[in-house]
Amino acid sequence: MNEAGRYCQSVGLELVYHYHGETVIERGEDIRRLMESTDPAYVHMLYDTGHAYYGGSDPLDILRTYYDRIRYIHLKDVRRDVLERARRAGLRFREAVRQGVFTVPGDGCIDFAPIYRELHERGYEGWILIEAEQDPAVAEPTRYARQCMEYIRGITP
Repeated sequence: MNEAGRYCQSVGLELVYHYHGETVIERGEDIRRLMESTDPAYVHMLYDTGHAYYGGSDPLDILRTYYDRIRYIHLKDVRRDVLERARRAGLRFREAVRQGVFTVPGDGCIDFAPIYRELHERGYEGWILIEAEQDPAVAEPTRYARQCMEYIRGITP
């Protein structure tokens, strides 16, 4: 990763790693090991609230611990009941997504108010992508986008 990051830097890019459900870097200890074993000058992080929670981590904890390595952000929420049902049934990640484990911020179990507060207090000005990762035939996108924006407006410092 360091070598790839050095190469990226040499051509004017940054290597930004996205931890993700059902991959080699999913759980908090995986993220910690990656961050501790790579050079912060060359390997950065995509902060993803939904995948942090899916992997068993506290998203706020991940944000606070690795803030200096974050280059951009994916915000999505998790439906705890779907996650628990998927884990009990031993479902693979893709099937959990199909069953609606992820949704927009404000529609699941993650408290985004302290996350937004942390980003505001630290002066974050980078990219933030709102994600739902839902089947649009089941979760009408416009309705969820509006619901999410109302929620974000209500918690933004």
